Amino acid sequence: MKKLVAVALVLVSVGCFERGGKKRVGKDAAVAAADAADAAVPEDTSWLVREPDGVVDDSATITVALEAEPATLDVFSSADLASARVLGDVYEGLLCAAPGKPPEPCLAETVTPSTDELTWKMTLRSGVRFHDGSALSAADVIASYHAPGKGASATGPIAAVLDDLVAVTSPAPGEVELRFSSARATRARDLAMVPIAPARAIKARTLGATPVGTGPLKVVAWKRGQVIELQRFADYWGPAAKAERVHHRVVADRAEAVRLVSAGEIDVALQVPIPDAIAAAKGGVARFKYEQPAFLAAVYNARRKPLASPSVRRGLTALLDRPGIARTVLGGARVPSGPWAPGSREADPQVLPVPFDRALAEQMLGTSRPEVELLVPQGSTSSARIADIWASDARGLATIHVVSLPFADLLGRLAAGEFDVAITSMSGGPDVDLWSRMASTAPPTEAWCGLDDASLDALLDIHRGQVDPEMRAESARAVHRRIDELQPMAFIAVDTRAGLARAGIGGVVGGQVPRMRDLSKHAP
Repeated sequence: MKKLVAVALVLVSVGCFERGGKKRVGKDAAVAAADAADAAVPEDTSWLVREPDGVVDDSATITVALEAEPATLDVFSSADLASARVLGDVYEGLLCAAPGKPPEPCLAETVTPSTDELTWKMTLRSGVRFHDGSALSAADVIASYHAPGKGASATGPIAAVLDDLVAVTSPAPGEVELRFSSARATRARDLAMVPIAPARAIKARTLGATPVGTGPLKVVAWKRGQVIELQRFADYWGPAAKAERVHHRVVADRAEAVRLVSAGEIDVALQVPIPDAIAAAKGGVARFKYEQPAFLAAVYNARRKPLASPSVRRGLTALLDRPGIARTVLGGARVPSGPWAPGSREADPQVLPVPFDRALAEQMLGTSRPEVELLVPQGSTSSARIADIWASDARGLATIHVVSLPFADLLGRLAAGEFDVAITSMSGGPDVDLWSRMASTAPPTEAWCGLDDASLDALLDIHRGQVDPEMRAESARAVHRRIDELQPMAFIAVDTRAGLARAGIGGVVGGQVPRMRDLSKHAP
């Protein structure tokens, strides 16, 4: 699967608050924290790594649990992990970025950037067809690059990476030229984010219900609330998908997804809590672990009082026991102090995570005693536990009301700025452009924090324009320091996930998200 980069939202719901199996009591935070330190989930390295091998049943149907039904399948406006997983096999860009690999030519057969990297000339790959049978043309590319919109009309995360696009033209049949007003180190990966769809489908606004791409799998049915059915695209220009069909079955409850895999009713479940994956892996079920290039965080809405105060935001973060949660809920995940993984070149080693400390929280909060609503979508046991632990530990200094609501509604409220705090997972890594999430001039539908800080804006602009690796890392560390001062988010953990697969499923590879196009069933 040629994965389109996308913002990934973690699914969460209300549940019991436990660490190491011990019930929490609001007034015993210090005792509970000590209990948590003794109850860490042991490291387990026996995770499945299995490439497709043996006899492949190329007529197989692979059923994958989808943790939430997408609000839309319009690739130009969707911003959630569920739609990204479905559409990653349906759409491709001029460049494509497979998980863990640098971008490479895809629908563009040749890619030639100018010396200053402001102009990118590309020759389109011949013989490429869309799922509706039409041939790829330069007109489709032009329409696709205009589809996300600009300024007030911009929708979805794709618009943010095209905000400096000056023009997209076709100097000759089968050729396109992109001109930008600035050079960015992330440009190739940005271009891999932009999917190409037929111009007429974009104009007709039908992609939300009927996606049409060029990828190895095509959408053949969307039965609302039940399943999204994909089928191998016979006219695909590249290597064929291993399975004939991939069905994304909507299973909002993670425990139910684990049960269905164990019962043999579905083949693969992703985003399974690590302890649950360890417990369920037996008999005909194997477990695998993979890292998301992302971080789990609680986003504060700085537009709202009292969250407009960095001191209040830091105080709330000090009430979140991230080390205990990382050990006992998230299977030993690392706790970052900002949007980059600890130990990376981008992370300033002098910036440490805000400690779990009620005395510090009381100092930061002063007499404010904030009362906030924490939005959590339905589905994830582990994230629900995080929300309940936080609400319990905050008692006496802050009031946190955990509110569960449908996934699509949560996305809508984030985009509209109608929330106090929300738990999400956001893309991370050195190639990620934080401007769209943090800058005051970014589209408000993407810049959920609602920050208005001239200093951070200037640092983000500098970082965004750095091409030299050393200078880019240095500017990232400056951004990191300012983000720590502002505390727009409580950075909970580096995003590590687990999954389950039925015996006989090939294409499950440790260390990265399984590619749906590579999943296969093996004959006995």
